[in-house]
Amino acid sequence: MLKVSSRTPDSNTRDFQLGDLSFSERVIYWTIVLTPLWWLLGIQTLLYPAIAVYLLVINFDLDKVIRLSIPACVWAWLAMALVMMWTATFGLSSVGFGFRETAGIAVTFLKSYFLIFACLILPFWERIRVRVVTRAVAWMTTGYLVTIAIEMVMLVLRIGQAGFLPPLTRLLPGDKLSLRVTFANMLIEAGDSPMTDRI
Repeated sequence: MLKVSSRTPDSNTRDFQLGDLSFSERVIYWTIVLTPLWWLLGIQTLLYPAIAVYLLVINFDLDKVIRLSIPACVWAWLAMALVMMWTATFGLSSVGFGFRETAGIAVTFLKSYFLIFACLILPFWERIRVRVVTRAVAWMTTGYLVTIAIEMVMLVLRIGQAGFLPPLTRLLPGDKLSLRVTFANMLIEAGDSPMTDRI
């Protein structure tokens, strides 16, 4: 006799489970989830490339480089980035810029071009599942929603309108204006008023 049961395995529930995370997945997961914290501390500029370099070092295997077929576009990106760094460093040195300005080029290379290269090549060397990154981004978004809610309260109470520069940004060479944490402001200057522009 055929027995019909309404309790069927939920494939969506099984797909939602992450299972055992590899070390690299765990590091990437918590790095993404805690993004609002890194933003408030002002260390996100160096933290992300530092973690990428760390994961590259611990997962580097010469046999993987030789055996695995990595797309040529990944190596082309690395070559382009190295040429950019060399030409920028040579150009700044030739016009008399000091060590601090030249070091800023290295930081720019590390936090942008090399970070992209690390993100491109790491999945070929270590298991990094899309579902892990997706779950982390979802929790990061939740953290940002909480941050926005706090900022809305600060906006009504007019707290922290001047913003602040995280103390850890002092470790970075070059311009730090982009790292300044600013909050919403309800004040409108007279010169910025749209009604003033029409008069």
